[in-house]
Amino acid sequence: MAWTTLAIVTMGLSCVATGVTSFSLRRSWDLQVSSVRWLFFIFFSCYFVFCLSRVVYMLVGVIWPLQSTTDVGDQMLINRYSGLAVFSVLHFKVSHSAVITVLLVLGDCALFAVATWTFPLAYELRLIAARSMDRGADKEKEQIRWYLWRIWVLIAIFVLVEIILAAVRKGYTSYTQRCLLAVIIYAIFTLQFQLASIVLYAMPNREYKLMDFISVSAVIYCISGLALAITTMCSQTSEPPLVNPVFVFTDIQQSSALWGVGDGLIMQNATETHDNILRSLLMKYRGYEITTAGDAFQLAFHTVREAIEYCLDVQMQLLDANWPKELHGLLPATKKQRSGRHLIFCGLRVRMGIHDAVDSDGPLVLDVHAVTGKMTYTGASEVIANEIGDVGDGGQILVTRRIADWLFMYADLVAIPCMVDRVGEYTVPQINSTVEVFQVIPTELAKRKKKFTTTLKKRVNSFPYADTNSLNIATPPGWSSAAAERRRNMYAWRERRRQLEQGALGRHASQHALLGLDHDANFTRNSSM
Repeated sequence: MAWTTLAIVTMGLSCVATGVTSFSLRRSWDLQVSSVRWLFFIFFSCYFVFCLSRVVYMLVGVIWPLQSTTDVGDQMLINRYSGLAVFSVLHFKVSHSAVITVLLVLGDCALFAVATWTFPLAYELRLIAARSMDRGADKEKEQIRWYLWRIWVLIAIFVLVEIILAAVRKGYTSYTQRCLLAVIIYAIFTLQFQLASIVLYAMPNREYKLMDFISVSAVIYCISGLALAITTMCSQTSEPPLVNPVFVFTDIQQSSALWGVGDGLIMQNATETHDNILRSLLMKYRGYEITTAGDAFQLAFHTVREAIEYCLDVQMQLLDANWPKELHGLLPATKKQRSGRHLIFCGLRVRMGIHDAVDSDGPLVLDVHAVTGKMTYTGASEVIANEIGDVGDGGQILVTRRIADWLFMYADLVAIPCMVDRVGEYTVPQINSTVEVFQVIPTELAKRKKKFTTTLKKRVNSFPYADTNSLNIATPPGWSSAAAERRRNMYAWRERRRQLEQGALGRHASQHALLGLDHDANFTRNSSM
């Protein structure tokens, strides 16, 4: 009975998890503006019905084993994985019990629905992964209606066939169980059992040695709903920064030329590596992906420290990445370069720009995208960050004055050792404003500076480089100790205020509430840093 109990518990957990997930999705999402949202809700709703019918059937099988398993009840009872197991359904020959028939037919139909809805869900997710798909609200609704009338009709046909077979044969019989579509679905969703069956038939005299393996596969089968629910709803969410976001804009050097080489397959593989690195590090630093434009990323962070550490970490990860061999030397921007024994460039070179939003830059408008539910930012701060992200060379991190000042004040807080240098001034044409530009380099890659200087002189109104300022130095050049201390205290106060404001907003504006807002609603930041 140990395996029986474990199977019931795991299937019960899957039932609860899928039910809670369905309820949460329905309550938190506007399902009609996105086919992906709608498909997720339908998928988990069908999975909940399947788990519920199966767990009730299991309980009935434990309470009344002989009445519920007419032909094979005795055999299933003596098996070590219990008189019900998950796969007792597959061994069913006949049951004239109305309760058992209803539960089994309901479970079959729900499982068929789960498998059927998986195909359009996978298709929509593939489109999102391949490109930032935005059909617009009206076209998304049309797509939902298209799925609604076609998929449900197919499921209804299966339900009708199951009901007719059960009614004609007066119960759940081998004819019902052997319904072609049901067998196909079972073959897809019980792969572990199929493998165990092959081994069992090949070793008929050692079948009892396989009971534990079959039982383990049964438990894995039962817990699949719980696993799907956890990965969908219980993963850590990425909240968009609402107060004074710190923007990071990235771009790949010579990406257009790289895409034009051959059939583009080399660049496609390299871009996948690039995207995986940038996205995998976002959660670590509480980064929020606003959108992507081709191979360029637009990101927002809650604090200056997290934005800086993210960029430094990305540069180090890109250097150590497993790039396609054909990429190296394809263009000057992908050539491996060393300084002595130290590798300073390898693979794609990504330029990055950092700028924080403050009141002095002008109003910053926050809006929620109608289809994707993503937070968008519009204002001079976003424009400046975009421009700074385009100014640098591949492999370079450029920041504006406030970011550089923060680095001077809080060098000891940065986990990755780095250095900062003043580059010069750059005029942002869209807003007709001039900003000071600094570069931040991981200490391990300090030799990169010699590769950046010549190119940058063509892009900014540069000043001669000052001596390299290691961020271990507490007082920037030209500042008195008293002035540096006053500036440090000011930044400490501003950072504390940022954290307090962010925490207050977080308690009153969760992401679920944001996604439910009308997409025409605009938010204007009115708090100072």
